[in-house]
Amino acid sequence: MSEPPRVAGPSAVAALVAKFGSALPKALLALPLLSLILLLVAGTRLLGPAQGAALPCYALVAGNALVAVFALLGLLAARERRERSLRDRAALSAREREHVGDILRLEHEIDLLSAMRDVTRILNDDVQFERIWERVLEILRSIVEYEEVTIFVREVGLRNGLDEVVLIPRVHHREGRSVLGADIDPEKIDLSGVAEALEHRSAYQIVESDVLSLFFPLSVDQENMGVLKVTLPLTGDARERGARIDECQAALTHLLKHLSLAIKTPTLYDMAVLDHLTGLNTKRYLLQQLDQEFRVSRRHGTPFVLVLLDIDHFKSINDTHGHLSGDLVLSGVAGCIRQAARESDTCYRYGGEEMCVLLPESKLPDGLALAERLRGLVERTRFRGERGQEIRATVSLGIAPYGADVTDVPSLISRADQSLYRAKDEGRNQAWCWGERGPEPAEPRPAARASKTRAQGGRSRRQGVSR
Repeated sequence: MSEPPRVAGPSAVAALVAKFGSALPKALLALPLLSLILLLVAGTRLLGPAQGAALPCYALVAGNALVAVFALLGLLAARERRERSLRDRAALSAREREHVGDILRLEHEIDLLSAMRDVTRILNDDVQFERIWERVLEILRSIVEYEEVTIFVREVGLRNGLDEVVLIPRVHHREGRSVLGADIDPEKIDLSGVAEALEHRSAYQIVESDVLSLFFPLSVDQENMGVLKVTLPLTGDARERGARIDECQAALTHLLKHLSLAIKTPTLYDMAVLDHLTGLNTKRYLLQQLDQEFRVSRRHGTPFVLVLLDIDHFKSINDTHGHLSGDLVLSGVAGCIRQAARESDTCYRYGGEEMCVLLPESKLPDGLALAERLRGLVERTRFRGERGQEIRATVSLGIAPYGADVTDVPSLISRADQSLYRAKDEGRNQAWCWGERGPEPAEPRPAARASKTRAQGGRSRRQGVSR
């Protein structure tokens, strides 16, 4: 049984047209031209002997000429369509590239807006400088792939009795490692370009080989907060490097206000809750925290303790060594308090030379242990005055635990205060606590301790002799 003849389908026809379509107008043009030449030759030969027989040849020549003209027009039209198609394809490619560029720009703007939102959220959640910047650096890294970033904070200090503006490095990130605050070694920080950015209040850049350093002044409400320095690598040709610089500068410029707020917000908080001289929390913040502890303790029954201390003979220190030396002693005692306190404790300057420690979720023995630890630490410390002279100091302490009979914050502070002044009346350099019948010694008094030590030494010597 013979197979039926195969019929070319639409796809086969389309393939043939695509393959030979461009050559078809040329073939149509060549065929009538060839026929025209042959007919002219034949007509010339017939013109002599039989002129009438040549008329059909001329008709064929005219027809072939028309076919040639139409073929030529078709060829020109095909070429125009092809050129139009190429132009349309080029326009589509250009629009596609433009749309891709628009999409990338929109994605970059979305990333910037997300970064601004995240920084704002961080500032709403936290007020501690180091914790804020640990999170802000992660956001900054997602926007600009930097090698190194440093935040310089503007501070005003005294030098030779005059105000002097200094830039203190407070944040430094390099090679995946962040260093914050006092842990930064200023000797390892490059300061070139920083002062210029602060002075001119405008962005500043330094390009050295394949490294770009960008400097941006940070300000809020026309107040200079510091300088942001970002270092990043440059690769590619001049056009690519220029585009990289413009992109990074634009991105960081958009973030400057939020980065400035990341400096000012914790600074304002510190001004509100931190004592400038000692670095301890303020009395106002103490009262807020005590009120909160009272509410928690009444609801959950958790204990807490307040330890109040006063520097002994502080007026004499001021009169003998000067008020600047007195301030240095105050600051030194505050350092002893921070050193002796536990991580969960909070330390405050109550006023003048009085300071205190709040021990949450703690009982009286915890307060007694802290008081004795702190008393001994201050007694052993050699403080230095403004001329470098050695100054000795001691403290007296009053301890008041929270109890069911404590009605409010003032009554708790009053108990700690009464215990403190009983310690002063009994000879200073000791701690007293509030007991069932009022103030009572937390430990044996210094004289009693000395007598007990001598007695123990005497017994030891007698035991040694008896041996």
